[in-house]
Amino acid sequence: MMEASIEIETFDTLEITKDFFREEKLRTGSEIEIAKGTFLRFEGLIGRETIGVPDILQLTLIIATHVALPIALNVAANWIYDKVKERRAEKIRVGDNEVQVTLDKIRDVLTEEIKEKQPRKEYLVSLSFPKFPQHEVLLAARTLSHKPILFNGKKLPYPDNMSYFGNYWSDNVEAIVYIRDRKINQLYEGGGFVYAKAQIDEKYLPRLFFTMLILSSKPIPSGCKMKEIKTKQDKPSWF
Repeated sequence: MMEASIEIETFDTLEITKDFFREEKLRTGSEIEIAKGTFLRFEGLIGRETIGVPDILQLTLIIATHVALPIALNVAANWIYDKVKERRAEKIRVGDNEVQVTLDKIRDVLTEEIKEKQPRKEYLVSLSFPKFPQHEVLLAARTLSHKPILFNGKKLPYPDNMSYFGNYWSDNVEAIVYIRDRKINQLYEGGGFVYAKAQIDEKYLPRLFFTMLILSSKPIPSGCKMKEIKTKQDKPSWF
């Protein structure tokens, strides 16, 4: 599969979301097939509470490897442009690049992003918090979902790299982690390891709330080794 992350800033959030995904109960991970072998996945919605600041619709374009790439990209660009051209799409970002809301620009940046994109790999982290009551750990587990990643002190591009979904399991907080960063993936290809811990938001203490996943190529206090998911059998039973 080939993928490109897309963010659309808009004030017409509900209307645009309905145009993209005609589902009454839209969930993270919901997908729509816009053409044979070409899909759009809903990753989330960042609502802004500040007046005059647009919301952010987060999507992932997915193209199967057997599909003719130029045709798929042209179809995807036309499909996306058709949904936003008459709406208040304040900004569109593909990966780290901001795109003008024109058909040609959307197509060009999608093409560049897909062709240069590194493969995304999946990992699993399992974190323990013995200093916190069990019920606090249970309640906090899901707050490690859709969180950014800091690797060796540097924030990685989001959502290409993120703690995708956190869950409580066997007294620990487990999370599926998506990584497209070349250095991390090369470390595992060479037999190395990356260590992980979760950043706790201190303003909520004594409640437990996570704001970020912190990764390091060196062992870190209270950290654990991140495990690569290579097959379906490597995935946790709860996912």
